[in-house]
Amino acid sequence: MIKLDPRLQLVADMVDKNCRLADIGTDHAYLPVYLLENNLISSAIAADLRSGPLSHAEETVRVAGLEKQIELRLSDGLDKFQAEEIDCVVMAGMGGILITQIIDRAHWLCTDTKTLVLQPMTDAPLLRRYLAEHGFAIIAERATGDAKHIYTVIKARYGSEPFRPTALQALVGLLNQPLGEFEKRYLKKEQASLSKQMNGLAVAGKDNEAAEIAKLYNELTDLLGEKSL
Repeated sequence: MIKLDPRLQLVADMVDKNCRLADIGTDHAYLPVYLLENNLISSAIAADLRSGPLSHAEETVRVAGLEKQIELRLSDGLDKFQAEEIDCVVMAGMGGILITQIIDRAHWLCTDTKTLVLQPMTDAPLLRRYLAEHGFAIIAERATGDAKHIYTVIKARYGSEPFRPTALQALVGLLNQPLGEFEKRYLKKEQASLSKQMNGLAVAGKDNEAAEIAKLYNELTDLLGEKSL
């Protein structure tokens, strides 16, 4: 039985139950194997851009005896996929810009019958803004991590109602309440980054920009239940 690290475990927890999954950038196919071993999804297509990772995935699938339930596919993002094949798309462990590029080429994702589970390693604010600008609503967001790293996982779906995030929501997301240990750590990390930006702008004499960052800092501090500046 596959055991996932905290990052992939949170991704797994946010996948729709009994769905047909597309795992983009699957690497070793640990996620789809885990989900099928635990009867959480009905089938999966594990895709990667390169043949090397797919060969690793093939071995994982073979050892688990899941060749009939997991299809391996060489694909640049979702380029080799059809809308009717899948219900839920996972893109984890890649940059936020790359995720937006993959979504941008798959116009069939613009329907409320498809779910996205996204774990950006970089540029999470840019990804959140992109989702909002293209009609996707964030329906859940949670954080996890280990002693050294902290990750956020976004669950989104296309919707008829426009989603317009505030500056703070774009920065830190729509983390589920009440805040858990990792959510607080994630916010603290962003708070420290804002403090550094604010001080740097103040030293450079850019008072207007510093004031904008200070506003975000105070909003984030309030979210954490701490005393503002």
